[in-house]
Amino acid sequence: MWTSEQLRTFLGFVENDRLSALWYTAAMTSMRRGELAALRWSDIDLDAARIAGVCSIVVVDYKPTISEPKTASGRRSKAMDAILVAALKAHKRRQSEGRIALGPAYHRPARSRGERQAP
Repeated sequence: MWTSEQLRTFLGFVENDRLSALWYTAAMTSMRRGELAALRWSDIDLDAARIAGVCSIVVVDYKPTISEPKTASGRRSKAMDAILVAALKAHKRRQSEGRIALGPAYHRPARSRGERQAP
């Protein structure tokens, strides 16, 4: 468990990291790493400032596998603060710019197309 000062230091350090939105999401939502790995844009409502970890990636027989929540409380959405919303909006914008820059060479994994399968 980190203190508030340690968390501020870490978030300041990763501010310009390519995965900074992931680090902010982990810090601000207390989502587990499997939930973070399984997140899709459809699980995030930037306008309502809500995020839902609707599934998780777990390892079964040495293979990443999508796991649904076992209880209703595992399906609840969480509120996001303005800092996290801004970080996710910036990440989504950078992701779109990268997609445009790559054109037809851009490859979207099946999961980002809405399919629920392990990568």
